[in-house]
Amino acid sequence: MKQLFLSILLITSFISTNLSAQSLAKELVDFCLNSDAKTLVSDLKKLKKRENISFDEIVYHIDYEIIENFQAQLFEIKNTEKVNANTSSISTYRLRIIIKNNELIFYELDQGHRNQKGIWITKSLITRHCGTSLYYELDKKYVAIYGVKIDLAQIFSTDFVYFIPQKASFFNCPFYEKREILTKVVENQDTITLLNWLKSGNVPLQLYAIEGIFQLTEKGISFPPNTWNWIELVQKKDGNVRRAVDCGSEQFPIYTLVRQIKAKHRKAKRMLKRK
Repeated sequence: MKQLFLSILLITSFISTNLSAQSLAKELVDFCLNSDAKTLVSDLKKLKKRENISFDEIVYHIDYEIIENFQAQLFEIKNTEKVNANTSSISTYRLRIIIKNNELIFYELDQGHRNQKGIWITKSLITRHCGTSLYYELDKKYVAIYGVKIDLAQIFSTDFVYFIPQKASFFNCPFYEKREILTKVVENQDTITLLNWLKSGNVPLQLYAIEGIFQLTEKGISFPPNTWNWIELVQKKDGNVRRAVDCGSEQFPIYTLVRQIKAKHRKAKRMLKRK
């Protein structure tokens, strides 16, 4: 009888936790359905006041321009529920939105987790919407500028952090693997990958691309005439991106980071600008 009571208690706790997680997911969907962009962000920040909600807006928060005032934002929300006195259950959600002029033109909510390398693994897609006229305008403009279709998975990826290594700590930092990828791309003179990164809309990738393009340009490798214009578009982007030095990271304006790269490669800057 005692064993039966314990089983019922555990099942009840599981159902309660599961319903609570579903309730939060429904609330997040309602935020998207019923809010303009400013109200949505305000509603999300109010979640921080609840004891069981952890709202991550620093490490994995994206807030930067894609093109022409279309802004990408990513929020990570963790819901912690007690199952019993010694156990808690955590549900983690990512909400990705694109806004322009306070209008919410795209949103996507999924549930998942980050693996040991910090890569987001989606468990289930909860909702996705991109049916507004402004979203189609973004899609059309993206093709007109870059000659490729917009890739939202790349734009909202947090797998890459813009990492500037210091000699003494290069291999001891969790970010060095991404810098190693750039090093190999440059060694292989892989101009196609660099151009794909530059067109990706993901700012850390675009910064790596600019570095690699400058390095290869200084070695006499040619790039298409539009390359300089695409680099200028990155520099004009509104927003910040995480820059890692040693084993820590902080937010920096995109404009500042592009200017720093240009300052290190003045010769390549002149060569590309002349094209």
